[in-house]
Amino acid sequence: MERSNFKETRGKGKRTIGMSIGLLAWLLCTQLCQADLYEQALINRQPFVHQTQNFTVTNIDYQYQTVDRYEKIELTFDVDAPWTNPFDPDDITVMGIIEFPDQGGLRKSVPAFYYIPYEPTNGTTQLQGDVSYTQTGSPCWKLRYACATSGNLKIQIMVHKPSTNQYYYSTWMNYYVRDADHNTGYIQQSTANPQYFEYASDNALFYGCGPNLPWTRWDERLPDGPSPTMEDYMSKVDGNISATRIWMCHYAWLEWMPALNKPADNSWNGYAGANYYNQMVAAAFDKVFAMAEAQDLKVMLTLDDNNELMTGNTTDKWDYNPNNTANGGACSTPSAYWSNTTVRQQYKNRLRYIYARWGYSASLWAINTWNDMGSSAPSTDIQNYHQQMRDYLHSLSDPHRPIFYGTNHKYAVQAISDYAQAQPVALQTDKPNVLQECYYTDNEDWFEQTMIQQLWGNFAKGQAAVMIWPHDIIDKLDLWQPVFGKLVDFAQTINLNDKPFTTVTVPVGSVNTNGAGTMTRVISVAPYGDVPEWGMMATQDEFEIDTNQTNLFLEGYIYTLYGTSRSAWRTTPTFDITMPAAGEIVLHVGEVSGSLHLDVYNNEVLIHSESYIGSGRYAPDTSQEYVHVSLPAGNNNVRVEISGSGSDWLRLKQLYFAWQTTQGKDMVNVTARIADDEAFAYVQNLTYNQAYVTEFGGASWIFYSVHMTMSGFDSGTYTIEVVNVYTGNVVETRTATTWGDGKISFYIQTLPADRALRITKNP
Repeated sequence: MERSNFKETRGKGKRTIGMSIGLLAWLLCTQLCQADLYEQALINRQPFVHQTQNFTVTNIDYQYQTVDRYEKIELTFDVDAPWTNPFDPDDITVMGIIEFPDQGGLRKSVPAFYYIPYEPTNGTTQLQGDVSYTQTGSPCWKLRYACATSGNLKIQIMVHKPSTNQYYYSTWMNYYVRDADHNTGYIQQSTANPQYFEYASDNALFYGCGPNLPWTRWDERLPDGPSPTMEDYMSKVDGNISATRIWMCHYAWLEWMPALNKPADNSWNGYAGANYYNQMVAAAFDKVFAMAEAQDLKVMLTLDDNNELMTGNTTDKWDYNPNNTANGGACSTPSAYWSNTTVRQQYKNRLRYIYARWGYSASLWAINTWNDMGSSAPSTDIQNYHQQMRDYLHSLSDPHRPIFYGTNHKYAVQAISDYAQAQPVALQTDKPNVLQECYYTDNEDWFEQTMIQQLWGNFAKGQAAVMIWPHDIIDKLDLWQPVFGKLVDFAQTINLNDKPFTTVTVPVGSVNTNGAGTMTRVISVAPYGDVPEWGMMATQDEFEIDTNQTNLFLEGYIYTLYGTSRSAWRTTPTFDITMPAAGEIVLHVGEVSGSLHLDVYNNEVLIHSESYIGSGRYAPDTSQEYVHVSLPAGNNNVRVEISGSGSDWLRLKQLYFAWQTTQGKDMVNVTARIADDEAFAYVQNLTYNQAYVTEFGGASWIFYSVHMTMSGFDSGTYTIEVVNVYTGNVVETRTATTWGDGKISFYIQTLPADRALRITKNP
């Protein structure tokens, strides 16, 4: 049982009364704080109100200029018209009318946006709460636009007041857009191979690779270093990564509730509830996009996280969600969010503001909504919600530029998304597949090796972009280069976006293991994301284990097993695995609550029960920290659960499947894709694996003369280049001629941890 949060007092009666008074006080405080929260939001809205009898546009900051394709055009102006909420287009609508004289007078429109200039007081850009800002000018309106075509351009400002149906049109302003080779432009989906991205300017492959850069937080600073800033992170990027994922959510939401008792210049006071946008945070993202543009870094902007629909009174939970009715929102419970029409309209308004302010930017690659939403099947309401948001975003962007809408909701929703957030890997053939957070380890001695295995391995599986978490370990270990850049460079030597590639199985033949003897093949199983670390319900109980993998991130799986006393949270994870040889499942137990049995079933038969005796929370005895349970070769349906009357919970540190082998070919994993006359592969020596070395006591061995055969080639002679993934250098080169039904046979002379293969047909 977990300990109570209430303090003990002497005497049963006093303790009971104390608990009741404490609970009542807590409830009253919560209600009062919620009311105060909404009152603070109403106060923060007042500066946005503009009252006037006029209806015009003044002070347009314009001069004729020539700009490059994809270069930002920015108009600043004042709108002298009445409104209560400048962010609500149903209150006041300000648009730019774009005319293309060279295209027969074609006209398009783009939304303008309300703007208050702010600068961070300390001069650095931080994506977090409690940042001090200084207002540096008067509120105004801005129009931002970048043109993807060359030629003459005219812009007119239009203002509309829906409630009175008033209109105002400015005079036309003229520009000329010239061709420019230095700007790679927007990212679009390849038409020749829809599974990949390409640059709109020249149709060259865009391969997205880099760390997530979600936020800046004090506790993630380097030892004895200053608080992290986006300037610091971006300076380390320095052209070495091509893509990243940045969070416009906790704790840098655009739309949220304020926190109480904060100074006026604190970023928490920029919030005013639903349908209002924090101008301090928006100013920070102006700087983020300027830095990204300077490095041609493509940004996936994450707008929401699952925390926001979790009940709780911390600032990232439902009590602070502006959609909560207690905060003036439209939903009394989180479950009502997805079907509510007001919520949907206000989310569209937020997308409109984001597009108006940053949609010009060639660095805006994708919009990622609702991170870490688990693997349960989404309801019809959730599907309809995403369809509406995706369609609305495209109604804004399609006349001007490509943009990708995505979400972490699974199953039917992935058919709606413009890119597939495949987790676990399950490639969709009609769109790019993106791995937003690949597997990683907290063990710093193995972090780089595991990161390389994940980046290159998922690239070879056909992922169009692979990003890794967490950025603070990358920063601490200074891994900004060359890992990401070498993969991007290699990818751009393959014609991935010019023709379809398919996955091909590559049998490994003889391998000189240099006397390695008996080795252990290990598969590590871990839950996807950070939420399972601090408690959640499992959303899935059945998982398929791919024995060709070494590290599996399973979404829906959690480390904690719950017993009969927590029936609502009870989990019984089941793993379907075809064991190549007799082996075992190994359960590394980290913590136990109370007395219980850890049971392992195989094909519905109980094959092991480990009994833990204790009270409260405790670490198991060393003799019970690792539970080894034998499994036969062939099909296994392995279920893990805890039992016992009143059983509470047990938390695993890790779970492994393992089997032994003396064959070198069993310790070489080849992941490859082919397109008739071209192929690429990632070849991994599995003795260079964290679990194999640290948990199973194995030694890493350099292998020699690793022979393999690949099928599916057009007839001819091919050059096989063996590439060092750390340096990008070609370390071996040989040729092979097809035989039989399009097969080529070749070898790698020396295989340390891993190598990449590039195979091309000779003229």
